[in-house]
Amino acid sequence: MSLKVRQTVISKPKRQSHTTIEEFIFAYLGDKGKAYVHEMLNAYNARHLSNKPAKYTSFRTIVWNLKDDGVIVPTEPPRWATDSGGFPKSYYTLTGKPLVKKTKKVK
Repeated sequence: MSLKVRQTVISKPKRQSHTTIEEFIFAYLGDKGKAYVHEMLNAYNARHLSNKPAKYTSFRTIVWNLKDDGVIVPTEPPRWATDSGGFPKSYYTLTGKPLVKKTKKVK
């Protein structure tokens, strides 16, 4: 028994139900243009009420992974956008690189 990795390439955001957080982030940034992590997390949890809510740390890790893969990049935040400590929020936007979804398939 060997495992093969199947890749699905998503070249532009879709307006349909999202199965993964990565797909949600890709579509959300496609609609909004740019957003910060907590904004995306709140929108994800609001749309997926039937699921267990995502936690900030796991959501943030997925954002970092998408950034490392080159799918999203940090962008300049608006001048007024600061967190409770007065630090600028980290805004992200799409790079135009497609999202590659990796799934394991047993053959």
